[in-house]
Amino acid sequence: MMRSPGFLAIPLAMTTATLLAGCGGGEGGSSDKESSVSSVRAITIDQTYLAYDDNQVIEITGSFSTPDSVHFEHTPDIGIELGALKNGAIELVLPDLDRPITTQLDITVLSGSHELKKQVSLLVRNASAAQLEAKADATLDQSDQLLSLGQDAALHTFFLDYAYLAGVITHSEKQALAWNFAPEMTASFSGLGVALVSLGHTLQSYRAGRIGEETLNNELQLLDSSVRDHGNFGVQQLAGISIYTSILVPGSFDGDLKYDEELGLWSRYTTNEQYGQLQDGGFLVAEQYGSIASILSTFVAQSLSCEVL
Repeated sequence: MMRSPGFLAIPLAMTTATLLAGCGGGEGGSSDKESSVSSVRAITIDQTYLAYDDNQVIEITGSFSTPDSVHFEHTPDIGIELGALKNGAIELVLPDLDRPITTQLDITVLSGSHELKKQVSLLVRNASAAQLEAKADATLDQSDQLLSLGQDAALHTFFLDYAYLAGVITHSEKQALAWNFAPEMTASFSGLGVALVSLGHTLQSYRAGRIGEETLNNELQLLDSSVRDHGNFGVQQLAGISIYTSILVPGSFDGDLKYDEELGLWSRYTTNEQYGQLQDGGFLVAEQYGSIASILSTFVAQSLSCEVL
């Protein structure tokens, strides 16, 4: 039997209405979801690399409200602890270290319905060894001057030149005395050279975190001894021409070759009040050494490199 057109029209109309209603509802849901997403601000962390001294409370900052929770791990684990959580900042408490260490922080921040994972590289420096590092750097920078005893050599040359110009010695006598100043021919020269190379390796290992502050300090003490031994040659050479030095300055040149922490250079003159005193970041030469004041001051003035004459 033939079905009438009216029999089909009812379900088709119902189906169409249902589909339209479904589509209308879908459009409304999509709009609400997009509005919800666009109203949420993404959270971020500003830093990817940080460097701080140990024993400090530091902050990692970013665009987030006070986090609901923060989880972090660090490799290697050096004992960093989580501090306060603030609006836009996470506090970390750095431990006491005996060497500089770089650690990788893996941080997870939960703020509202959002989660952020971030890796930050953090160098924690050992603040208590800052002066040791400065001394080691200065020593290595001044290696050539230490080996050649540049300050003593400058004075030795000056006094011989003066004696020659004053007619006290002949040119050949001046040359013979000048040739005597040959620190590179001494055993102490080789010993100091070995100590300087060893210091370079030790400083490199310290900065790589392979050894601690105590080892670096011990290495510098050994070097102090090598510098002192080598410096004795300069004193001996100046004493050998004392008959000419006494024309201009009183007494003899003595005192150990030491590291001047304030000026950052090795000298037997700036570290000995006999020759003068430190003043306003420079060296004020004692009145009785006025004739060689320019030479002594040059040790400090020329970028602390001791490149004199």
